[in-house]
Amino acid sequence: MTEVHSAGTPQLDRAGPVPLYVQIADLVADQIERGELRLGESVPTETELLRAYRICRGTARHVHRELRERGLVYTVPGTGTFVGQLGVPPSPYSMPAYVLIARDLATQIQNSVYPPNRAIPTHGQLSKHHQVCMGTARRAVKMLREAGWAFSCGPRGTFVAPPDQWPDPGLWHKMITAACGANRAEHAPGEDPPDLRRWDDTSAPVDGEPVAGIRAGVKAAEDHLSKVGWLRSAAIDRPP
Repeated sequence: MTEVHSAGTPQLDRAGPVPLYVQIADLVADQIERGELRLGESVPTETELLRAYRICRGTARHVHRELRERGLVYTVPGTGTFVGQLGVPPSPYSMPAYVLIARDLATQIQNSVYPPNRAIPTHGQLSKHHQVCMGTARRAVKMLREAGWAFSCGPRGTFVAPPDQWPDPGLWHKMITAACGANRAEHAPGEDPPDLRRWDDTSAPVDGEPVAGIRAGVKAAEDHLSKVGWLRSAAIDRPP
């Protein structure tokens, strides 16, 4: 869950002229502006809003509608409401919060922090640790399951899959780059190419952040960037 439903939730003016849904939408919009809710990240669900602010579900629904009308979010039926606009690809430099969490968990699985057939943190634990909403935590775990890193055991939780079911390096890299919008680079021909070192498999950190990507998938990404013309004017400096 995000800060909007922590113990320090701002008080609403329930007797004032501004509708409650507008006040709450202002708070969520402020989180987006400050970068606490990032592009592609799930905003608080209707259930999370009604529990946090003690409002009815209709008011919570109006909050999402207000944010959509402001052009700050879009809703995918049956999935959730997310920061950004539908059909507008995220910057190749941005990595959605759920991808960062999934990448971190996959690295810990590879390093035996979470051994095969053992449970990974719950949605609630991930939400609290990373300070994200429950929807973002669920997307991270879903990405792990879809890739083959983990499997669900219903109410018992999500467990690490056997190593022979883990994704090959190229597939995992493609899933990460696709989620970051790098597979749609042709939509941003005026931008510089993304720093692929952030996804390379090297023990050296980049900008102080340990890199946990996959070296084998970098070649495929470079080939793609060559096809769309990004490598004609800029060479990618890969670490040795």
